[in-house]
Amino acid sequence: MRKRPIGFSILAIILWWLTLAAAVKAALPLGGMGPTWVFAYALSAFMAALGLWKVKTWAFQAFLAWSAVVVLMTFAGQHGVFQIPMLKFAIFVCLILILLSSGAIYIRKTLRKAFEQPAAADRR
Repeated sequence: MRKRPIGFSILAIILWWLTLAAAVKAALPLGGMGPTWVFAYALSAFMAALGLWKVKTWAFQAFLAWSAVVVLMTFAGQHGVFQIPMLKFAIFVCLILILLSSGAIYIRKTLRKAFEQPAAADRR
């Protein structure tokens, strides 16, 4: 069993909480995003959290899927529900993209390190 990096633990716990929040949102009729978006968000957050918690090779793809849902929900919300001024929206999207990209880079780099084959000299 591979030791889970602390960053994976932190990201997984955050994603578990976001999954729980999305499940509560789906159960309560609060308006805003439709149930399809909320279900896609909850499912992708759950899968990303599970992959990170168990340090699976597919954790990176699951995180990318969750990131895609986040970005799509951001644009769908701007188009239909929220409609904030364009400059503020552009700044918000840039911040979201920076955070998601940083997370994806960290996950990819850490998974590569965790699953690389030891050198021949290290096997002795």
